[in-house]
Amino acid sequence: MADQIVFYIKGILLAEALTHAVRSWGVFDGVRSRIVNRCDFLRRLLSCYECSAVWITAAVFTYLYFLDFWPFTFIIITARLATITHIVIDGVDAWRAAAINKI
Repeated sequence: MADQIVFYIKGILLAEALTHAVRSWGVFDGVRSRIVNRCDFLRRLLSCYECSAVWITAAVFTYLYFLDFWPFTFIIITARLATITHIVIDGVDAWRAAAINKI
């Protein structure tokens, strides 16, 4: 039971991280532009966030079920959690700065 819970938590975190990476990271700009120029189906797929998430989630499930190379999984999940943590910290800092300016 615990293995299944860990599998699903890793799947959710990895799918979210990779969806964000494919859609937003500047590193993939060149690859995205080549894909979009060559295939109309993939252009429409990458223009829809939910569509991208569904296919990436299917790929993540397949990856976790058959391969699950732990260092790769750990690095991607940690990078995404670090990004989310930075967003939260920036929000708290902005809130504190606004509160200090009101005093």
